[in-house]
Formats: sequence, C-alpha cells, structure tokens
Amino acid sequence: LLLGRAHGTATVAGETWPLDGATVYAEKNWGSAFAGHWWWGQAHGLPGDATVAFAGGRLLGGAPTAVVVALGGQVLSWAPPLAGVRVATAPNRWRIAARGPRHSVEVHAEADEADVHDLPVPVPAERRAVMRSRQHLAGRLTVTVRRGRRVVYAGESSLAGLERGEPSARR
Repeated sequence: LLLGRAHGTATVAGETWPLDGATVYAEKNWGSAFAGHWWWGQAHGLPGDATVAFAGGRLLGGAPTAVVVALGGQVLSWAPPLAGVRVATAPNRWRIAARGPRHSVEVHAEADEADVHDLPVPVPAERRAVMRSRQHLAGRLTVTVRRGRRVVYAGESSLAGLERGEPSARR
C-alpha cells in the first residue's frame, strides 16, 4: 500500500497526537515462508512529496526486486521481467539500479549499525520465530529517476525505513 492515509489519533505517554492525513506505508504478509535473504525499504515525504519503496529477496537462485516511485500523480514501477534490476546489499547498505523502457531509477540507502532493531521472523511450519530481521527506522535514502539521460527527479530522506533479512544460519 503506497501512499496510504491515516485517520485517528495515537496516545504516547499520556500525550495524544492527531494522525488524520498522515502518509503511511503498509505491506502484506509474505505468506507461509520468507525468502532466505531479503531486503526492503521505503521513504515518503521526500522533496516534492515523492515516495519510494523497494523489496526483493533471493529465490531459486535469483534475486528479483521491485521498485516503485510516486512522483506527484505519477507512479513509476520497475520489476523483472519488464525491467532490468541490479541489487547489492550488505549490512546497513542497499544499492538498487533498475532500467525500464522509458525510465531508470537508482536507490542508495545506508543506516547506522547503532540504530538497528533485531526483529523476529515467523517460521509458521514450526510455530516459532527466529531473530533474523535487521530493521532501521531512520536510515538515509537517495533516489534518482531518469528519463533517458535526463534527471526527472532526485531526492533524499533521512527517515527511510530499511530492512535486511539474513539467513538464520548467519544469526
């Protein structure tokens, strides 16, 4: 769910905050299994009210990854097999380059190791969870969108949500 809108309030430590109209991002559950290694990121509120989201993972020897960028009223997306996508991830770093018929996109993200949150990943068949999701709530992300060689958008966020899931053998 890209560019969702919140309604209601949140109460934290006795203080109530209005949420009406806030931009939100939501993701569906992956189902009964997770990829052995995956990556995810999103940032909204970029200059020009742009939003970017990406997700991918290692599956059957490949690493399919999708990228979506919302620029004003236009939504651009890149995903195999209609787009060529290259991905490189490492702890606290994400690099994605995708090229489609008209547009290309580059996403670079990084986060501070000191700000990582280790989160559980469910293993439904075994009715347990393992700690192998490394999530950052305030990473730095830059996005550049081109049409041909012309830059049509470039923006940066210091509040990107970023995640890298590691195979359980490494954790």
